[in-house]
Amino acid sequence: MKTVPYVIALLLVALACAARPISAAAGTVAAFQLDITWPRDSLHEVYLARPFELRITPRDRDGNPIDTLLRVRLTARFPGEFDAASQGYFQHAFEIRGMTSILLAPSFERTSGNAQQWLLLYCDDAADINGRSDPFSILPHAPAPFALTWPPPRGTVEVHYFDRNKTASFRWEKPSPPDPYADMRRSRTDSSLWSDSVRYTLVIENEQGTTVLRLPSDSGGALPRTTVANGQLVALIRSLCTHCRAWYLRWYVEAFDGTAVTISSPARSDFILAWEIYDDVGPDTDASDFALEPNAPNPFRSRTQIPFTLSRAGAVRLSIVNILGETVRILAEGEFPPGRQVRTLDAGDLPPGFYFTRLETSSGTRTRRMLLQR
Repeated sequence: MKTVPYVIALLLVALACAARPISAAAGTVAAFQLDITWPRDSLHEVYLARPFELRITPRDRDGNPIDTLLRVRLTARFPGEFDAASQGYFQHAFEIRGMTSILLAPSFERTSGNAQQWLLLYCDDAADINGRSDPFSILPHAPAPFALTWPPPRGTVEVHYFDRNKTASFRWEKPSPPDPYADMRRSRTDSSLWSDSVRYTLVIENEQGTTVLRLPSDSGGALPRTTVANGQLVALIRSLCTHCRAWYLRWYVEAFDGTAVTISSPARSDFILAWEIYDDVGPDTDASDFALEPNAPNPFRSRTQIPFTLSRAGAVRLSIVNILGETVRILAEGEFPPGRQVRTLDAGDLPPGFYFTRLETSSGTRTRRMLLQR
């Protein structure tokens, strides 16, 4: 009769941990060992929103690993602070067999003392069979600070209106590494090292602080420079004051690693965006078959004279182009004899602003700027 309660007790023990044996006998789960693969050796630190490995080892009362199918739950000192990389381990029970590794990714920064995080794993229906990790910090990792290099403060970026191949290159430093999360380990069984991919964005503002241009850096945002095509600069000018010769703007760069943004230093740098009109074939003082002289008067209010000279007979087209690149007048077109010619531009109802005289011949092109005032 004395053996009956003993048999009943064994049955009750067997019901623990999803009807599986617990620590009453060798080879039965008694505890869990939780080991974190630290991204850097010997430092109990992981990184915000970056996966790290948690290795779970069930052990019996003698500390030996066991290979039994177990239903477990995972929680934390601050529950609910892990994102989708946890695959729901913090929301429901899951099964493991023997040593098991899972990847977790923290959603909140926790850096020291009582703010440190730890993890707790226990049997789904026997919470006294459990194991806890060492406490650890969760570190932020915004991109490293960096400085702007060109254009310098109050430097000039030139817009060459008729040179479609012209570009401007905004440049800055790229730290090495560009982000604190660099060459990090995620798993003991995988020798791969992981680094953040930092992407840069150029931002140009007007004097009121309104963004007027936003472009990724070259190579999809990876390089420390943004090459701006001449057409983009012309389009930018169209959105600004079309009657001005120079614009005072500000620029800065954003570095983004997927979790945080670092703004360049200085946070804003002034520069001047200025028209620069050059001849397509060199200055007028060069020996050439033709020359386009400055119009007079310049600036003008209603009428101005435009002289040009041919050293030999040939086809000529003399046109007036507005700041949008549209031809608004054709003053001469056809065959002309050698010598000096003068044409008069009657502004009529043209709006005030900058215009360009453009002389085209079989030998090349000349361009000059003029200003119509009202």
